[in-house]
Amino acid sequence: MNELYEDFEYYRRFMEKGPASLPPVEEFLSTEISFRNSLKLQFDGMSDMLRSGNVFLQLVGIVAAIPTFILAVAYHLAQLTCREPVWPEDVERACAPMLGQTEGVAS
Repeated sequence: MNELYEDFEYYRRFMEKGPASLPPVEEFLSTEISFRNSLKLQFDGMSDMLRSGNVFLQLVGIVAAIPTFILAVAYHLAQLTCREPVWPEDVERACAPMLGQTEGVAS
């Protein structure tokens, strides 16, 4: 629950005081396509559950490991077969900001 409270506090501070009030990010998930990153994403938090000392949580973690591994393999295959979207030229032209337009344009 502590991690959940920390997440809510992070969002609250961002909404009230802006990004300058936030602590620096300490851990990033690499955007590199690798099987290791797929496993890391799917099994995030599993080590905490296995180290909890609760036998029931450990049993659930072990049973859930098989379908989670399958999800990691499927995620990795999806990443390998994905490509960057390419918009048609007419869509790019229609969505391009007009000269001098600043409202609604992300900075």
